[in-house]
Amino acid sequence: MAKLVGQEIRCRITKLDTDKEDIVVDRRVVLEEEQSQRRQQAFSELQEGSVVRGRVRSIMDFGAFVD
Repeated sequence: MAKLVGQEIRCRITKLDTDKEDIVVDRRVVLEEEQSQRRQQAFSELQEGSVVRGRVRSIMDFGAFVD
């Protein structure tokens, strides 16, 4: 958490209490939405026969899983 001090981040406000000056934010939900959008965009651009670069996660008898 200390590495976030002083940084500007995107987050969603999940609770706002102006009387107590209390704000609760969620950074994870924004990161997950951005990751989902990037994933959907990547899959929409892929075509059979395309050559792409990736990192092998695991190898099975029937093929490999690549990120």
